Amino acid sequence: MTLLIYWYYLFGSLVFMIEILSGELLFSLGYSRRSRFGGKLALSCLCTLPIVALVSLGYCAISVSFTERLWVDLTVIFTYCAMFVCSLIVLSAVYRESFAAIVMSGIAGYATQHLIYCLRGFLIEAFDLYSMAFQSVWYNFLFNLMQLLFFAVCLVFIYLLFVKRNRKQPIAAPGKNTVWLSACTLIITLIFNGVRDYFSGESRGLWVLCGLFSMMSCIFILIIRSGILEQSRLERDMVVIHRLMDDSRRQIELSKENIELINVKCHDIRSHLQMYSKEGRMMTDEELSSLKSAISVYDAMLRTGNETLDIVLSERALYCEKYGIRLTCSADGSKLGFMTVAEIGAFFGNALNNAIEAVMKLEQSDKRVINLVVKETMGQLSVLVENYCEGEVAFADGVPVTSKVDKNNHGFGVKSMKMIVEKYEGALSFAVKGGVFRLMALIPVP
Repeated sequence: MTLLIYWYYLFGSLVFMIEILSGELLFSLGYSRRSRFGGKLALSCLCTLPIVALVSLGYCAISVSFTERLWVDLTVIFTYCAMFVCSLIVLSAVYRESFAAIVMSGIAGYATQHLIYCLRGFLIEAFDLYSMAFQSVWYNFLFNLMQLLFFAVCLVFIYLLFVKRNRKQPIAAPGKNTVWLSACTLIITLIFNGVRDYFSGESRGLWVLCGLFSMMSCIFILIIRSGILEQSRLERDMVVIHRLMDDSRRQIELSKENIELINVKCHDIRSHLQMYSKEGRMMTDEELSSLKSAISVYDAMLRTGNETLDIVLSERALYCEKYGIRLTCSADGSKLGFMTVAEIGAFFGNALNNAIEAVMKLEQSDKRVINLVVKETMGQLSVLVENYCEGEVAFADGVPVTSKVDKNNHGFGVKSMKMIVEKYEGALSFAVKGGVFRLMALIPVP
Protein backbone atom coordinates (compact mmCIF):
# COMPACT_ATOMS: atom_id res chain seq x y z
CA MET A 1 0.00 0.00 0.00
CA THR A 2 1.68 3.19 -1.18
CA LEU A 3 1.31 6.58 0.46
CA LEU A 4 -0.38 7.98 -2.65
CA ILE A 5 -3.13 5.35 -2.50
CA TYR A 6 -3.74 6.03 1.21
CA TRP A 7 -3.73 9.76 0.44
CA TYR A 8 -6.44 9.14 -2.15
CA TYR A 9 -8.63 7.29 0.36
CA LEU A 10 -8.00 9.85 3.12
CA PHE A 11 -8.81 12.82 0.89
CA GLY A 12 -11.92 11.01 -0.33
CA SER A 13 -13.09 10.45 3.26
CA LEU A 14 -12.39 14.06 4.22
CA VAL A 15 -14.34 15.28 1.20
CA PHE A 16 -17.22 13.00 2.22
CA MET A 17 -17.26 14.37 5.79
CA ILE A 18 -17.16 17.97 4.57
CA GLU A 19 -19.99 17.32 2.13
CA ILE A 20 -22.25 15.39 4.49
CA LEU A 21 -21.78 17.91 7.32
CA SER A 22 -22.49 20.77 4.91
CA GLY A 23 -25.69 19.06 3.78
CA GLU A 24 -26.77 18.31 7.35
CA LEU A 25 -26.10 21.87 8.51
CA LEU A 26 -28.07 23.15 5.53
CA PHE A 27 -31.09 21.09 6.56
CA SER A 28 -30.71 22.18 10.20
CA LEU A 29 -31.09 25.93 9.64
CA GLY A 30 -34.38 26.04 11.58
CA TYR A 31 -33.04 24.08 14.55
CA SER A 32 -32.40 25.52 18.00
CA ARG A 33 -28.65 25.97 18.51
CA ARG A 34 -26.73 25.30 21.67
CA SER A 35 -24.64 28.04 23.28
CA ARG A 36 -21.22 28.67 21.68
CA PHE A 37 -22.43 27.04 18.49
CA GLY A 38 -19.40 27.96 16.35
CA GLY A 39 -16.82 26.79 18.89
CA LYS A 40 -18.59 23.50 19.56
CA LEU A 41 -18.97 22.85 15.83
CA ALA A 42 -15.28 23.45 15.17
CA LEU A 43 -14.22 21.29 18.14
CA SER A 44 -16.58 18.45 17.15
CA CYS A 45 -15.27 18.47 13.59
CA LEU A 46 -11.67 18.35 14.82
CA CYS A 47 -12.49 15.36 17.03
CA THR A 48 -13.79 13.45 14.00
CA LEU A 49 -10.49 13.82 12.09
CA PRO A 50 -8.66 10.96 13.88
CA ILE A 51 -11.69 8.71 13.36
CA VAL A 52 -11.78 9.57 9.66
CA ALA A 53 -8.05 8.85 9.36
CA LEU A 54 -8.37 5.44 11.04
CA VAL A 55 -11.45 4.45 9.05
CA SER A 56 -9.72 5.51 5.84
CA LEU A 57 -6.67 3.43 6.76
CA GLY A 58 -8.80 0.32 7.31
CA TYR A 59 -10.79 0.96 4.14
CA CYS A 60 -7.58 1.39 2.13
CA ALA A 61 -5.97 -1.75 3.61
CA ILE A 62 -8.97 -3.98 2.82
CA SER A 63 -9.33 -2.53 -0.68
CA VAL A 64 -5.69 -3.26 -1.47
CA SER A 65 -5.49 -6.66 0.29
CA PHE A 66 -8.74 -8.28 -0.88
CA THR A 67 -9.39 -9.07 -4.49
CA GLU A 68 -12.97 -10.21 -3.80
CA ARG A 69 -15.17 -7.24 -4.74
CA LEU A 70 -17.96 -8.19 -2.32
CA TRP A 71 -15.78 -7.64 0.76
CA VAL A 72 -14.60 -4.32 -0.61
CA ASP A 73 -18.18 -3.14 -1.20
CA LEU A 74 -19.25 -4.21 2.29
CA THR A 75 -16.29 -2.27 3.65
CA VAL A 76 -17.42 0.78 1.70
CA ILE A 77 -20.90 0.62 3.25
CA PHE A 78 -19.48 0.14 6.77
CA THR A 79 -16.96 2.98 6.32
CA TYR A 80 -19.45 5.57 5.19
CA CYS A 81 -22.06 4.48 7.74
CA ALA A 82 -19.44 4.95 10.48
CA MET A 83 -18.68 8.47 9.26
CA PHE A 84 -22.41 9.15 9.03
CA VAL A 85 -22.79 8.23 12.71
CA CYS A 86 -19.92 10.61 13.52
CA SER A 87 -21.76 13.40 11.69
CA LEU A 88 -24.90 12.73 13.76
CA ILE A 89 -22.83 13.03 16.93
CA VAL A 90 -21.56 16.41 15.69
CA LEU A 91 -25.15 17.57 15.09
CA SER A 92 -26.23 16.41 18.55
CA ALA A 93 -23.36 18.39 20.06
CA VAL A 94 -24.37 21.69 18.45
CA TYR A 95 -28.19 21.52 18.21
CA ARG A 96 -30.81 21.33 20.95
CA GLU A 97 -33.29 19.09 19.14
CA SER A 98 -34.86 15.65 19.53
CA PHE A 99 -32.96 12.57 18.35
CA ALA A 100 -35.58 11.94 15.64
CA ALA A 101 -35.14 15.47 14.26
CA ILE A 102 -31.33 15.08 14.29
CA VAL A 103 -31.56 11.74 12.46
CA MET A 104 -34.00 13.15 9.89
CA SER A 105 -31.70 16.10 9.23
CA GLY A 106 -28.74 13.71 8.99
CA ILE A 107 -30.57 11.48 6.51
CA ALA A 108 -31.48 14.52 4.39
CA GLY A 109 -27.83 15.64 4.48
CA TYR A 110 -26.63 12.17 3.47
CA ALA A 111 -29.22 12.02 0.68
CA THR A 112 -27.97 15.38 -0.58
CA GLN A 113 -24.35 14.19 -0.54
CA HIS A 114 -25.19 10.95 -2.32
CA LEU A 115 -27.38 12.67 -4.91
CA ILE A 116 -24.57 15.06 -5.86
CA TYR A 117 -22.03 12.19 -5.65
CA CYS A 118 -24.00 10.16 -8.24
CA LEU A 119 -24.39 13.14 -10.54
CA ARG A 120 -20.69 13.93 -10.17
CA GLY A 121 -19.81 10.30 -10.84
CA PHE A 122 -21.53 10.42 -14.22
CA LEU A 123 -19.50 13.49 -15.16
CA ILE A 124 -16.22 12.02 -13.91
CA GLU A 125 -16.79 8.84 -15.90
CA ALA A 126 -17.78 10.79 -18.99
CA PHE A 127 -14.57 12.85 -18.93
CA ASP A 128 -12.32 10.11 -17.42
CA LEU A 129 -11.16 12.28 -14.51
CA TYR A 130 -10.34 9.42 -12.10
CA SER A 131 -6.93 8.97 -13.74
CA MET A 132 -6.06 12.48 -12.59
CA ALA A 133 -6.41 11.48 -8.92
CA PHE A 134 -3.58 8.92 -9.09
CA GLN A 135 -0.94 11.01 -10.90
CA SER A 136 0.45 12.72 -7.77
CA VAL A 137 -0.51 14.05 -4.36
CA TRP A 138 -0.94 17.52 -5.86
CA TYR A 139 -3.24 16.24 -8.64
CA ASN A 140 -5.18 14.26 -6.06
CA PHE A 141 -5.67 17.44 -4.06
CA LEU A 142 -6.89 19.32 -7.15
CA PHE A 143 -9.21 16.44 -8.03
CA ASN A 144 -10.89 16.57 -4.61
CA LEU A 145 -10.99 20.38 -4.66
CA MET A 146 -12.89 20.21 -7.95
CA GLN A 147 -15.33 17.77 -6.34
CA LEU A 148 -15.94 20.16 -3.45
CA LEU A 149 -16.51 23.11 -5.79
CA PHE A 150 -19.02 21.07 -7.81
CA PHE A 151 -20.73 20.03 -4.56
CA ALA A 152 -20.96 23.68 -3.43
CA VAL A 153 -22.65 24.72 -6.70
CA CYS A 154 -25.14 21.85 -6.49
CA LEU A 155 -25.81 22.65 -2.83
CA VAL A 156 -27.07 26.09 -3.85
CA PHE A 157 -29.71 24.46 -6.06
CA ILE A 158 -30.67 22.05 -3.24
CA TYR A 159 -31.12 25.05 -0.95
CA LEU A 160 -33.36 26.84 -3.44
CA LEU A 161 -35.49 23.73 -4.13
CA PHE A 162 -35.85 22.12 -0.69
CA VAL A 163 -34.68 24.50 2.05
CA LYS A 164 -35.34 28.17 1.28
CA ARG A 165 -39.13 28.02 1.53
CA ASN A 166 -39.18 26.45 5.00
CA ARG A 167 -35.83 27.43 6.43
CA LYS A 168 -37.37 29.63 9.14
CA GLN A 169 -40.15 27.24 10.02
CA PRO A 170 -39.66 25.24 13.22
CA ILE A 171 -39.94 21.53 12.41
CA ALA A 172 -42.05 19.27 14.54
CA ALA A 173 -40.38 16.06 15.61
CA PRO A 174 -40.95 13.60 12.73
CA GLY A 175 -42.80 10.40 13.51
CA LYS A 176 -41.02 7.09 13.91
CA ASN A 177 -42.55 5.73 10.71
CA THR A 178 -41.23 8.68 8.72
CA VAL A 179 -37.73 8.29 10.15
CA TRP A 180 -37.73 4.53 9.49
CA LEU A 181 -39.02 5.02 5.96
CA SER A 182 -36.30 7.56 5.20
CA ALA A 183 -33.60 5.45 6.87
CA CYS A 184 -34.63 2.30 4.97
CA THR A 185 -34.71 4.24 1.70
CA LEU A 186 -31.19 5.49 2.38
CA ILE A 187 -29.93 1.98 3.22
CA ILE A 188 -31.47 0.58 0.04
CA THR A 189 -29.82 3.42 -1.88
CA LEU A 190 -26.41 2.53 -0.43
CA ILE A 191 -26.95 -1.14 -1.25
CA PHE A 192 -27.80 -0.28 -4.83
CA ASN A 193 -24.70 1.89 -4.94
CA GLY A 194 -22.66 -1.16 -3.87
CA VAL A 195 -24.37 -3.29 -6.51
CA ARG A 196 -23.58 -0.63 -9.08
CA ASP A 197 -19.88 -0.70 -8.21
CA TYR A 198 -19.88 -4.51 -8.04
CA PHE A 199 -21.20 -4.92 -11.58
CA SER A 200 -19.59 -1.78 -13.03
CA GLY A 201 -17.10 -3.82 -15.05
CA GLU A 202 -19.71 -6.21 -16.45
CA SER A 203 -22.63 -4.02 -17.51
CA ARG A 204 -22.40 -0.30 -18.21
CA GLY A 205 -26.17 -0.06 -18.59
CA LEU A 206 -26.74 -1.59 -15.14
CA TRP A 207 -24.22 0.85 -13.65
CA VAL A 208 -26.14 3.79 -15.12
CA LEU A 209 -29.56 2.44 -14.04
CA CYS A 210 -28.42 1.84 -10.45
CA GLY A 211 -27.00 5.37 -10.35
CA LEU A 212 -30.25 6.86 -11.60
CA PHE A 213 -32.23 4.80 -9.05
CA SER A 214 -29.98 6.09 -6.26
CA MET A 215 -30.53 9.68 -7.37
CA MET A 216 -34.31 9.23 -7.47
CA SER A 217 -34.28 7.65 -4.00
CA CYS A 218 -32.32 10.60 -2.61
CA ILE A 219 -34.74 13.08 -4.19
CA PHE A 220 -37.59 11.07 -2.63
CA ILE A 221 -36.02 11.48 0.83
CA LEU A 222 -35.64 15.24 0.36
CA ILE A 223 -39.27 15.53 -0.77
CA ILE A 224 -40.39 13.61 2.36
CA ARG A 225 -38.55 16.03 4.63
CA SER A 226 -39.86 19.04 2.73
CA GLY A 227 -43.37 17.61 3.09
CA ILE A 228 -42.90 17.21 6.85
CA LEU A 229 -41.90 20.87 7.17
CA GLU A 230 -44.81 22.02 5.04
CA GLN A 231 -47.23 19.90 7.07
CA SER A 232 -45.78 21.27 10.32
CA ARG A 233 -46.22 24.82 9.06
CA LEU A 234 -49.81 24.18 7.94
CA GLU A 235 -50.71 22.50 11.24
CA ARG A 236 -49.22 25.42 13.16
CA ASP A 237 -51.12 27.92 11.01
CA MET A 238 -54.38 25.99 11.44
CA VAL A 239 -53.99 25.94 15.22
CA VAL A 240 -53.41 29.70 15.29
CA ILE A 241 -56.27 30.40 12.86
CA HIS A 242 -58.74 28.28 14.82
CA ARG A 243 -57.64 30.01 18.01
CA LEU A 244 -58.21 33.39 16.35
CA MET A 245 -61.66 32.31 15.23
CA ASP A 246 -62.51 31.12 18.74
CA ASP A 247 -61.29 34.45 20.09
CA SER A 248 -63.41 36.22 17.49
CA ARG A 249 -66.49 34.23 18.52
CA ARG A 250 -65.92 35.10 22.20
CA GLN A 251 -65.34 38.75 21.24
CA ILE A 252 -68.63 38.77 19.34
CA GLU A 253 -70.43 37.47 22.44
CA LEU A 254 -68.86 40.18 24.62
CA SER A 255 -69.60 42.87 22.03
CA LYS A 256 -73.21 41.71 21.83
CA GLU A 257 -73.58 42.21 25.58
CA ASN A 258 -71.97 45.67 25.38
CA ILE A 259 -74.19 46.77 22.51
CA GLU A 260 -77.31 45.49 24.29
CA LEU A 261 -76.24 47.57 27.27
CA ILE A 262 -75.82 50.61 25.01
CA ASN A 263 -79.30 50.03 23.60
CA VAL A 264 -80.75 49.92 27.11
CA LYS A 265 -78.94 53.13 28.09
CA CYS A 266 -80.10 54.92 24.93
CA HIS A 267 -83.66 53.75 25.57
CA ASP A 268 -83.45 55.14 29.12
CA ILE A 269 -82.22 58.47 27.78
CA ARG A 270 -85.12 58.68 25.34
CA SER A 271 -87.51 57.88 28.20
CA HIS A 272 -86.02 60.72 30.23
CA LEU A 273 -86.43 63.11 27.30
CA GLN A 274 -90.06 62.12 26.92
CA MET A 275 -90.57 62.68 30.64
CA TYR A 276 -89.04 66.16 30.39
CA SER A 277 -91.34 66.90 27.48
CA LYS A 278 -94.48 65.77 29.31
CA GLU A 279 -93.62 67.72 32.43
CA GLY A 280 -92.88 70.81 30.37
CA ARG A 281 -89.45 71.18 31.92
CA MET A 282 -86.81 73.02 29.97
CA MET A 283 -83.25 71.69 29.66
CA THR A 284 -80.20 73.85 29.68
CA ASP A 285 -78.04 73.95 26.56
CA GLU A 286 -75.30 72.04 28.39
CA GLU A 287 -77.70 69.24 29.40
CA LEU A 288 -79.12 69.05 25.86
CA SER A 289 -75.65 68.85 24.32
CA SER A 290 -74.65 66.11 26.74
CA LEU A 291 -77.73 64.06 25.92
CA LYS A 292 -77.24 64.47 22.17
CA SER A 293 -73.66 63.29 22.53
CA ALA A 294 -74.79 60.24 24.45
CA ILE A 295 -77.53 59.39 21.96
CA SER A 296 -75.12 59.79 19.02
CA VAL A 297 -73.57 56.50 20.11
CA TYR A 298 -76.84 54.84 19.13
CA ASP A 299 -76.55 56.34 15.65
CA ALA A 300 -73.36 54.35 15.15
CA MET A 301 -75.33 51.11 15.44
CA LEU A 302 -75.66 49.62 11.97
CA ARG A 303 -78.52 47.44 10.81
CA THR A 304 -77.56 45.07 7.99
CA GLY A 305 -79.90 42.15 8.50
CA ASN A 306 -77.31 39.97 10.20
CA GLU A 307 -76.87 40.31 13.95
CA THR A 308 -73.24 39.18 13.98
CA LEU A 309 -72.26 41.58 11.19
CA ASP A 310 -74.18 44.37 12.97
CA ILE A 311 -72.11 43.79 16.10
CA VAL A 312 -68.79 43.74 14.21
CA LEU A 313 -69.62 46.89 12.25
CA SER A 314 -71.06 48.76 15.23
CA GLU A 315 -68.04 48.07 17.35
CA ARG A 316 -65.65 49.19 14.57
CA ALA A 317 -67.85 52.22 13.87
CA LEU A 318 -67.53 53.37 17.48
CA TYR A 319 -63.75 52.95 17.26
CA CYS A 320 -63.64 54.86 13.96
CA GLU A 321 -65.70 57.70 15.41
CA LYS A 322 -63.30 57.99 18.32
CA TYR A 323 -60.24 58.33 16.03
CA GLY A 324 -61.77 60.44 13.28
CA ILE A 325 -62.17 57.68 10.71
CA ARG A 326 -65.19 57.72 8.40
CA LEU A 327 -66.66 54.27 7.90
CA THR A 328 -69.24 54.04 5.10
CA CYS A 329 -71.20 50.86 4.76
CA SER A 330 -73.66 49.41 2.29
CA ALA A 331 -74.17 45.82 3.41
CA ASP A 332 -76.91 43.28 2.94
CA GLY A 333 -76.15 41.01 5.87
CA SER A 334 -79.17 38.80 5.22
CA LYS A 335 -77.11 36.95 2.59
CA LEU A 336 -74.57 35.78 5.20
CA GLY A 337 -76.83 33.18 6.80
CA PHE A 338 -74.74 30.27 5.48
CA MET A 339 -71.65 31.43 7.43
CA THR A 340 -71.08 30.71 11.11
CA VAL A 341 -70.80 33.40 13.78
CA ALA A 342 -67.06 32.76 14.14
CA GLU A 343 -66.51 32.97 10.36
CA ILE A 344 -68.41 36.26 10.00
CA GLY A 345 -66.60 37.72 12.99
CA ALA A 346 -63.18 36.56 11.81
CA PHE A 347 -63.58 37.59 8.16
CA PHE A 348 -65.12 41.05 8.57
CA GLY A 349 -63.28 41.73 11.83
CA ASN A 350 -59.87 41.07 10.26
CA ALA A 351 -60.74 42.93 7.06
CA LEU A 352 -61.82 46.05 8.96
CA ASN A 353 -58.97 45.83 11.47
CA ASN A 354 -56.44 45.80 8.62
CA ALA A 355 -58.18 48.76 6.97
CA ILE A 356 -58.29 50.72 10.24
CA GLU A 357 -54.62 49.98 10.87
CA ALA A 358 -53.75 51.28 7.39
CA VAL A 359 -55.71 54.56 7.58
CA MET A 360 -54.47 55.27 11.11
CA LYS A 361 -51.02 55.81 9.57
CA LEU A 362 -52.32 58.57 7.28
CA GLU A 363 -51.76 62.16 8.33
CA GLN A 364 -54.43 63.60 6.00
CA SER A 365 -57.76 63.37 7.82
CA ASP A 366 -59.77 63.45 4.57
CA LYS A 367 -58.17 60.15 3.55
CA ARG A 368 -59.13 58.37 6.74
CA VAL A 369 -62.02 56.69 4.97
CA ILE A 370 -63.08 53.04 4.83
CA ASN A 371 -65.78 51.77 2.50
CA LEU A 372 -67.52 48.41 2.89
CA VAL A 373 -69.94 46.92 0.37
CA VAL A 374 -71.67 43.55 0.83
CA LYS A 375 -74.20 42.45 -1.79
CA GLU A 376 -75.41 39.48 -3.79
CA THR A 377 -74.98 39.47 -7.55
CA MET A 378 -76.10 36.54 -9.70
CA GLY A 379 -75.79 34.00 -6.91
CA GLN A 380 -72.43 35.34 -5.76
CA LEU A 381 -71.85 37.10 -2.46
CA SER A 382 -69.63 40.06 -3.25
CA VAL A 383 -67.57 41.73 -0.50
CA LEU A 384 -65.52 44.86 -1.15
CA VAL A 385 -63.40 46.70 1.42
CA GLU A 386 -61.59 49.86 0.29
CA ASN A 387 -59.26 52.17 2.14
CA TYR A 388 -56.48 54.64 1.40
CA CYS A 389 -52.94 53.51 2.12
CA GLU A 390 -49.47 55.00 1.98
CA GLY A 391 -46.27 53.46 0.65
CA GLU A 392 -45.94 50.25 -1.29
CA VAL A 393 -47.69 47.08 -0.17
CA ALA A 394 -45.59 43.92 -0.53
CA PHE A 395 -47.35 40.86 -1.93
CA ALA A 396 -46.43 37.16 -1.87
CA ASP A 397 -48.51 34.71 -3.91
CA GLY A 398 -51.13 37.41 -4.40
CA VAL A 399 -51.53 37.99 -0.65
CA PRO A 400 -50.28 41.12 1.18
CA VAL A 401 -47.34 40.46 3.48
CA THR A 402 -47.55 41.77 7.03
CA SER A 403 -45.51 44.89 7.66
CA LYS A 404 -44.78 43.84 11.24
CA VAL A 405 -41.25 42.78 12.14
CA ASP A 406 -42.26 39.40 13.61
CA LYS A 407 -43.68 37.86 10.44
CA ASN A 408 -43.86 34.35 11.92
CA ASN A 409 -46.48 35.39 14.47
CA HIS A 410 -48.45 37.83 12.33
CA GLY A 411 -50.33 37.68 9.05
CA PHE A 412 -52.75 35.02 10.29
CA GLY A 413 -55.72 37.34 9.82
CA VAL A 414 -55.35 37.26 6.05
CA LYS A 415 -54.77 33.50 6.15
CA SER A 416 -57.97 32.99 8.14
CA MET A 417 -59.95 35.10 5.65
CA LYS A 418 -58.51 33.10 2.78
CA MET A 419 -59.36 29.83 4.53
CA ILE A 420 -62.98 30.94 5.14
CA VAL A 421 -63.49 32.00 1.51
CA GLU A 422 -61.92 28.81 0.14
CA LYS A 423 -64.12 26.71 2.45
CA TYR A 424 -67.12 27.93 0.41
CA GLU A 425 -65.22 27.56 -2.89
CA GLY A 426 -64.93 31.31 -3.28
CA ALA A 427 -62.09 33.59 -4.39
CA LEU A 428 -60.26 36.25 -2.40
CA SER A 429 -58.08 38.87 -4.07
CA PHE A 430 -56.18 42.00 -3.10
CA ALA A 431 -55.09 44.98 -5.18
CA VAL A 432 -53.54 48.43 -4.79
CA LYS A 433 -54.25 51.14 -7.35
CA GLY A 434 -53.95 54.91 -7.05
CA GLY A 435 -53.14 54.73 -3.36
CA VAL A 436 -56.31 52.75 -2.63
CA PHE A 437 -56.14 49.24 -1.21
CA ARG A 438 -58.98 46.91 -2.22
CA LEU A 439 -60.01 43.59 -0.72
CA MET A 440 -62.43 41.70 -2.95
CA ALA A 441 -64.17 38.41 -2.21
CA LEU A 442 -66.62 36.42 -4.31
CA ILE A 443 -68.39 33.54 -2.55
CA PRO A 444 -71.07 31.34 -4.16
CA VAL A 445 -74.24 31.55 -2.06
CA PRO A 446 -75.35 27.99 -1.17
